[in-house]
Amino acid sequence: MGFNDLLQSIGGLGCFQVLHTSMLLLPMCFMACHNFLQNFTAAIPAHRCRLPWLDNQTMTYDRGLLLASVPLDGNQKPESCQRYTEAQSAVWSLNSTLYNNTEPCKDGWVYDKSVFSSTIVTEWDLVCDLHRMRQMAQSVYMAGLLVGALLLGGLSDRFVPESARWLILRGRSREALKYLQRVARINGKREVGVKLSEEVLISHMQSEMKHVKSSQSPVELFRTPGMRRVTICLLLVWFSASLGFYGVGMDLQKFKSNIFLLQFFFGAIDIPAHLISAMSMSYIGRRVTLSASLILSGLTLLANMFIPQDMIILRIALAALGKGCLAASFSCAYLYSGELFPTVVRQTGMGVVTMNGRVGSMVAPLVLMLWEVSTILPPVIYGLSGILSGSAALFLTETRNRQLPDTVGQVETRSKSKGFPRNTPKEEVALTKREPTSPQNHLIDTL
Repeated sequence: MGFNDLLQSIGGLGCFQVLHTSMLLLPMCFMACHNFLQNFTAAIPAHRCRLPWLDNQTMTYDRGLLLASVPLDGNQKPESCQRYTEAQSAVWSLNSTLYNNTEPCKDGWVYDKSVFSSTIVTEWDLVCDLHRMRQMAQSVYMAGLLVGALLLGGLSDRFVPESARWLILRGRSREALKYLQRVARINGKREVGVKLSEEVLISHMQSEMKHVKSSQSPVELFRTPGMRRVTICLLLVWFSASLGFYGVGMDLQKFKSNIFLLQFFFGAIDIPAHLISAMSMSYIGRRVTLSASLILSGLTLLANMFIPQDMIILRIALAALGKGCLAASFSCAYLYSGELFPTVVRQTGMGVVTMNGRVGSMVAPLVLMLWEVSTILPPVIYGLSGILSGSAALFLTETRNRQLPDTVGQVETRSKSKGFPRNTPKEEVALTKREPTSPQNHLIDTL
C-alpha cells in the first residue's frame, strides 16, 4: 500500500483540509486589499501651481486672476506644471496682454481634494518632475513583500503543518506521525490514527526514500534536464503573470473614470476567471489552461494599443479581460507548480517561483515609467511577456489525472517518456473513488 492510500485512510479530503483552507481565506483577502491599495493611496488628483499672490487659507480667489496667472492646457484647464512668471502676475489685470513667459511651479501645488483628501502624491508632491517617484513607491512596496517573505517565511512555517510526506523524506518521521494523528482525529478517524506508528509511515515510503538524498537544496531545481525545464518555464510563467497582473491592475487612473467603480470591476473579474480556470483545469488540463490564459491575456493587452483613447468602455473591457486571464493563470500556476515539482523539493521549488513572481510585481510599476518614452512600450512589454510565457508553458508536462512525482528521478523518467504515464482505465476508476490527485490530492499532500 502506497503513501497515498495511507492518506486516504485517515480521511482524505476531510474536515481538517476544509478547516485549514478556510482559515487561510481571511489573511488572503486582506493581502489582496493591500496589494491594490496604491490605486487609492498613490492616486494623482487634479493639481496646478500654487500662487502665493492668489491662494490663501480660505481658497477664495478671482477666477480671472487665476487664468491670468496659469496657462491653459489642451483641454482648457489650468496647466499642472507651469505658471506665468511672478513678475508678470504682479501687474496683470483682466484687460492686460498675456505673454507666453512661463516657469515651473516654484511654490508647490494646489490639489483637488474633492475625491482624495490625501495621498502620497499630495503629501510628498510627487508630480511634474517627481512623478516617477510614484511608480518607485509602488515598486518599493512590492519589494517589501519580497523581503518580508524571505525574512518571515521561515517564521510562518512554525504555525503551518508541514507535508507529512516531506517530513518523512527528511528523516522527521516523528513529527509526521504527530501531524497525521492530529489530522485523523479531526477527520473522525481517531482509531486509524492510534494504530499509526513511525514504522508504518516509513514502510509506506520505502520506494520514495530509496531515491532521496539526505538534503535537498535549490540546486536540485537545475541539476537535471527535466528539472531545469520545469523550473525555467515556471520562473518565466510566474514572472510574466505577475508583471502583467499588477501592471494592469495598478494603473487604473489612465482610464480617467470613477476609480472606485473601476477597482470594483477589475476585482470582480477575478471571480469568474478563477471559476473558469478551475473547470478548464479539471476537464481540459493544466498545461492548455495555463498556456491559453497567458497567451489570451497578452493578445488582449496588445489589442488595447489600437483602440482610440475616446473609446473608454472598450478599452476598459479589454483591459479587464486581460487581467481576468492573468488571474486565471495565477490560479492554474499555483496548482500546476505544486504538481510538477517532486515532493522532496516541492517547497523549495514553490518558494523560488513565487519569489520570482514577486520580482515581476516589482518590475511592473517601473515598466509604466516607459510611458513617457513611448505610449506603446508598456502594453507591448506586458502583452509580449504573456505570449512568451504562455508559449513556454506548452513545454511543461500535463498532470491531470496523473500521480504526483515524489523524487527528482521520477521527474526525469516521466520527462524522457514525453509526459507522466497515464493511469490504466482500471487505475483511473480506483483513482476517482479513493485518491484523486488534483486539486484534491494536492490539498491532501500539504498535510
